[in-house]
Amino acid sequence: MPTPLALEMNALRASAALASAQTPVLRLPAAAWSALLSALALDPRETSLPGAATVLARAPGQAYRIEYGGRVASVTWPQALTVGTAVQLARAALAALPAAATPPAPADSAQLGETLPALARLLDGALRNPPAPLSLRLEAPASETAGAPAAPPQLAGALAAAVSGSGVFFESHLAEWVRGARDTAPMLVEAQARVDALAIAPEAAGEAAFRQQLASLVTGELAFQFAAWPGQNATLTIGREPEQAPPAAVPERVFLAHLELAMPELGPVRATLNLNGRGIDIDVSAATAASAQALRAARDSLVQALAAAQLQVGRIEVSHEQS
Repeated sequence: MPTPLALEMNALRASAALASAQTPVLRLPAAAWSALLSALALDPRETSLPGAATVLARAPGQAYRIEYGGRVASVTWPQALTVGTAVQLARAALAALPAAATPPAPADSAQLGETLPALARLLDGALRNPPAPLSLRLEAPASETAGAPAAPPQLAGALAAAVSGSGVFFESHLAEWVRGARDTAPMLVEAQARVDALAIAPEAAGEAAFRQQLASLVTGELAFQFAAWPGQNATLTIGREPEQAPPAAVPERVFLAHLELAMPELGPVRATLNLNGRGIDIDVSAATAASAQALRAARDSLVQALAAAQLQVGRIEVSHEQS
């Protein structure tokens, strides 16, 4: 027969197990987990925290204020949490990417002997015949699906998401994913990760993105095509300005963006945006003098919109093509 001491120890173990089972575990995505560790001043390599945190208060939306180790931080959690309860904190496990998105096994010397000449031919082809701009599909905002054109902030957000998910930056994103700095879900929308889900040959799934990557190595530019509004196509080219002086004499990077539109009332419009450490300079070219005058009249509105996006305008020049 168990002794009273043994019975008491068994009861304590059962109580501890029950308490552990009832403590919810908040498994946070990689980006949210990194932000939490930073707010708590903890080692960024941690994948779970010992002990429990306390829910202090509910914030707007699905956010909560929690206390752990004497520090307070915010977390977002889709399920309801009761203020005053204890929760455990951990990083969500990284879901596996499709097999096509995982790095291949190291090639042997024979494979390299076949691959390197083919890669050289591809680079030479990218130099001689730059690929067409990569087509982007922008997610239509709710206002646009209701029949109204997308507002500029919505369009900018949709364009940024489309460029990020185009596959051009896939290898960089994959490195971030391996370090736990990028969630799996955004990776799965990129062309290289969707090979198995596409009803086309694997080598063609990410071909357009791959060719843009090769061209960017040669030209230093990336080109995209997208529908800015329904029936309104645009071409955007992004790159860096060639250095005109030694690096020591150029303290800041200068990025260039070339935007081409065919506006219903203004006709063809081309804009060059020069983004540097001081702000942004803009050169706009219209097809006619009347279009150029209309663009000059809207200059103040453009300056205000850029200021709202925290971009300081240094110069805006508007011209028209000579007939």
